[in-house]
Amino acid sequence: MEAEVRQAVDGLVAAFGAGRLDDYFAGFAPDATFVFYTTPGWLSVDDYRRLWDQWVAEDGFRVLSCRTYDTNIQVFGDVAVVTHSVATRISTNDGEDTSSERRRS
Repeated sequence: MEAEVRQAVDGLVAAFGAGRLDDYFAGFAPDATFVFYTTPGWLSVDDYRRLWDQWVAEDGFRVLSCRTYDTNIQVFGDVAVVTHSVATRISTNDGEDTSSERRRS
């Protein structure tokens, strides 16, 4: 199972980094939820996609590249917990920026 989870994470990061949004959002379970410190409450996949579209329309948001590192996968029966770091380069109306984050899925 660990290899399958790693493949899924790598696929999500690759789609995200290449701006393949349909592939990126299709990589999540339909009932997945998301939390961002900039938004109140939980977001569904559809809510997240609408928010992404809003970022593009209002801010000129675009992901230029993304890489993952320090990936740790813990398997508990049929559940996996993934912790990894990501370095993401983005472009907005304000210019380019690079961020580093630690994430848990």
